[in-house]
Amino acid sequence: MRLKLLAAGLIGIFLLACGLRPDGLPFAPGAAFSDAAVAHYPAAVYLRHSIVDEGSLPLWWELNMAGQPFAANPLNKTAYPLQWLALIFPPTWHLNILIVLHMAIAALGMACWTQALAFRRQAVLISAVAYALSPRIAAHTGAGHLDLLYALAWFPWLMWAIRDWFTSSFSARKLLGLSLIAALILLADVRLSLFAYAIGIIYGIFEAARDHRWTHAFKSAFAIPVWALLIVALIVPLLLWQPYLSRTDLSAAEAGVFSLEPGQLAGLVLPQKHGNVETLTYTGVSVLALAVIALIAQPAKHLEWLVMGGLAIVYALGSNSIVWRVLVEALPFLRWFRVPARAWLIIALTTPLLAGYGANWLLTAAGDRRGQPRLIGRIRLLTLIGLVIAVTCGLFSWVSLPDLAESGRHLLVIGGATGVIIVLALARRLADSRLAVALMLVVAVDLTLVGHSWLEWRGEDAWLTPYTQMAETLRADNVDRVYSPAYSLPQQVAAAYDLHLFGGVDPFQLQGIVQAIANGSGVREQGYSVVQPPLTGVEGDDLSGANRAAVPDTDALGRWQVSHVVAPYPIDQPRLELLDIIQGIYVYRNLDYRLGIDSASVPRWALGQEELPDTATVMAINRTTGLTMVTSGIAFAACLLIYGLLAFKAR
Repeated sequence: MRLKLLAAGLIGIFLLACGLRPDGLPFAPGAAFSDAAVAHYPAAVYLRHSIVDEGSLPLWWELNMAGQPFAANPLNKTAYPLQWLALIFPPTWHLNILIVLHMAIAALGMACWTQALAFRRQAVLISAVAYALSPRIAAHTGAGHLDLLYALAWFPWLMWAIRDWFTSSFSARKLLGLSLIAALILLADVRLSLFAYAIGIIYGIFEAARDHRWTHAFKSAFAIPVWALLIVALIVPLLLWQPYLSRTDLSAAEAGVFSLEPGQLAGLVLPQKHGNVETLTYTGVSVLALAVIALIAQPAKHLEWLVMGGLAIVYALGSNSIVWRVLVEALPFLRWFRVPARAWLIIALTTPLLAGYGANWLLTAAGDRRGQPRLIGRIRLLTLIGLVIAVTCGLFSWVSLPDLAESGRHLLVIGGATGVIIVLALARRLADSRLAVALMLVVAVDLTLVGHSWLEWRGEDAWLTPYTQMAETLRADNVDRVYSPAYSLPQQVAAAYDLHLFGGVDPFQLQGIVQAIANGSGVREQGYSVVQPPLTGVEGDDLSGANRAAVPDTDALGRWQVSHVVAPYPIDQPRLELLDIIQGIYVYRNLDYRLGIDSASVPRWALGQEELPDTATVMAINRTTGLTMVTSGIAFAACLLIYGLLAFKAR
């Protein structure tokens, strides 16, 4: 019990150290933007408003992209059951509750999985802490990639369900559990489901081969109809909108964005304290050391994890790997998933598992006087070598490489402490209880120091309040749609004040709207971009000069109901009338605006735009989307009820 409280306390300390606050949102330190504010906050605001205030299903919204589907957009999470907590809690509280809840789900999932693998209690908790606090989970949370956090939380549960499926007799309860968890991963994030299902299938093959339970593998197919029913609210609308999406025609180069560079594999031992979250490879030097012990002690037993890790690295290299380039040419649908470096999340899952195996072996070896002297001697020697390398590399980086000085200090302290603990354990100088506490503390300190450099919380005074005057000025001037070439009116502000944007940030884009934004903004299309219009002439997060050379077509903007333009610089366009300058932001009226489309129309699109469905098609897709939402909702409720009854009966 004391170890469980310690594990829970360490996760709580991690969140407090990162500045968790219920009225704030997560950001990466130093970053100007976070998807938590840009995407997830507006989605929570609109879901709550649509159901609570308007009493209607959230099928369509006018926030950005000149109006687009809401429930059909996977980013808005209406098909993910836990997203509906937004009806109970205010948006910021809702998102923070989901963050804490999913970190707990991640820890519990890893604990259940490792318990099923017969880990000692202490090793179970070490794996759970290592996974819940893993740098990629912390860094993606800081970037506001909350959908990735939600999906990652269910990864170990899927592996546990697969293990449970193959190690005992067939039952309807296990079938439902497998279906529910598989569905939750896809509904949390479609992109990560590719990797979750891939490693799940590989894991299932190894489990079936281990005990020759191939009949179990074939029976698992019965989970597919249930799974399909649970995800219908996401898949059917997505398929209906797919012909109109700009993401459909991604090139291999566009899909390979943020491919891992071979040199970035050095990040396994030298922690990155800033940079691109997608290429973060650090899993914790303490976690890695324990994982290496597991591989040395029982290499044959861990063949499956080596296979998964190797495949993950090859895929994560993306355009830097000939294998990936051949794969996306042979299977073009893989381009839709983009960012191949996210395959590294497989390693972010398996390394804490292997660390648990390593801790399990170490705890056993430390208490077994007879043991395996040759193996223990080999691991002791390798640990001493690793300790010398860690100290040498840490000191060299600290003293000689200014850009890596902080990483060097971290490697020196944490790597040194980990090595000393392992050496003392192998010398049988630490009792089980003390060894477990020492390992858990060094892992938690390691990951907290790194996580703190990737994650912090900021209140509304940073991402909402500064824009109050601009939002109120626009509303007072009877604003319709707003065009901002440099993202001067963030989406969270538009959502809070019910303002509508011509453009915005969203990976779910209709090709016809992208073309219309290009025509109206004067910004030429540059391939796929999650930001519309694409931000040209930008360095880092400084958008003060973005698209400054582009001259907007006020007539085209007017036909799309754009009544105002806001920019961080003056725009030389005679049909734009300066309304005000607010904190350095120029607010213009569009003199070519005319109310040509009824404000209640769905969609509010200018006529004659190619590659867009007509009104009848949009309404038909919306009706189908609503039907699938109800169907999936009933299916989830029924499956959870039946699963609960079967679990109670099994007791």
